[in-house]
Amino acid sequence: MQDHAAHVQCSECPIRHRAVCARCDSDELSQLEQIKYYRSFQAGQTIIWSGDRMEFVGSIVTGVATLTQTMEDGRRQMVGLLLPSDFAGRPGRPIAAYNVTATTDVIMCCFRKKPFEDMMAVTPRLAQRLLEMTLDELDAAREWMLLLGRKTAREKIASLISIIARRAASLQSRR
Repeated sequence: MQDHAAHVQCSECPIRHRAVCARCDSDELSQLEQIKYYRSFQAGQTIIWSGDRMEFVGSIVTGVATLTQTMEDGRRQMVGLLLPSDFAGRPGRPIAAYNVTATTDVIMCCFRKKPFEDMMAVTPRLAQRLLEMTLDELDAAREWMLLLGRKTAREKIASLISIIARRAASLQSRR
């Protein structure tokens, strides 16, 4: 992992209108600027280890990451996919519940966790946006469960491609 050299201003961010900060006004964006930093991860690199203390939360700016959980017998199960604008980490929870691994090269916009939690407490738009994103993620998880539980291998692949294509189209339309 490394700090990303180019610090992008929130107003110029490619995920600005769909990330956790999408509803923030200029004063709130200025506050976020004070607690954010960028980090780069290479494909295959672990971003967050399950069980580790969380020092940051943040959004994927570019790239793709997976959420995995290691089973008792050592097998790893993928439980989610993080695409640009998706939020990683959990405010209010000190320990990471899942491994987050860069599938491709990833750039993240990270926020120091405690200041982000403090800001959420006094910034309703930030908290509401995170809730909305969380509920969207719950819907996606339910769709993923259906995909894994009731379809043939060929149908699973087609459904996964369809999910990714819909997500990519929605990201493009919000630019």
